[in-house]
Amino acid sequence: MNLTENTYVHVIFFLECKDFNWMATIFREGDGPWSGEYRFRYFGDDKAHDSADRKSWFKGQAPDASDESLRAIAASLRHVGGKLAEHLEVPFEELTVEGGAEKTIEVLSQQPWANIKQIENPEKESV
Repeated sequence: MNLTENTYVHVIFFLECKDFNWMATIFREGDGPWSGEYRFRYFGDDKAHDSADRKSWFKGQAPDASDESLRAIAASLRHVGGKLAEHLEVPFEELTVEGGAEKTIEVLSQQPWANIKQIENPEKESV
């Protein structure tokens, strides 16, 4: 996920199994519409950064920043993550953030699975 000074993160979902993990985020930039994105990270080695892991990203955007759009995206991602966790028989985590980049980093830094890296040009790389 890329965080800017204008990013507002609502929630982060996460699950992990032996071969991969899945992380989803609901966020918006400024007063823009809600977005939901998720990614699968298939482990290629044991490195957190600059690894041989393969990542597949998926992103969708609501038509607006309404509470209705937020609820719809949250329900969709919660359903996908919940079904995946149920099938894999692994824990499904839901981290409420409701804040900007600083709050997101604070919440993530408390998670044993989170690997945070500050990068110079977020257009080139995602964390």
